[in-house]
Amino acid sequence: AAAATPQEVGASAPPADEGTDSGLAAINEKREELIKMMSARVGAALLRKSRATFWDASHRTRVVCSISKPYLGSIYRYWYAYHPSWDDFLAEGSSLNVVFGATDLDVAFVVPRDELRERLVHLLTTTKPDGKRYWHIKILEKTPRNYFLQLPGAEEDWPLLPFQVGIKATN
Repeated sequence: AAAATPQEVGASAPPADEGTDSGLAAINEKREELIKMMSARVGAALLRKSRATFWDASHRTRVVCSISKPYLGSIYRYWYAYHPSWDDFLAEGSSLNVVFGATDLDVAFVVPRDELRERLVHLLTTTKPDGKRYWHIKILEKTPRNYFLQLPGAEEDWPLLPFQVGIKATN
């Protein structure tokens, strides 16, 4: 029998200042920086489809880019939602990556969709009153610059070092 998906019924995202002008500006700046980096990595300009989804002109190369601020007083350092609609968007392409960035980091985590998808069953989920749900992506910093994806439904957390990519400053 398959393990049940961990859930936080009625849970919501951690309190955040993303709604403030400075918080939103920092998130938008980091997202633009990461999309420039990913465009260079894939060798094609990535065009915005929505706030977090991007694709090349052929629509085959697809990227979801999610940004977190640091949560310094928490057991996890960064928190993201991963939405089924994002997963569906990626499924329709051929070169598929999820990029997790943070406003205070000079690295990002570029995770192939298929590798993340294998681990979704181990993540906590929230279902909103309207029936929409999302997975909680919580990144832990176990030692300085040593990051893991928290997998509450698994025996061990998932090391992110293989997916860690330096961000070059762009001027």
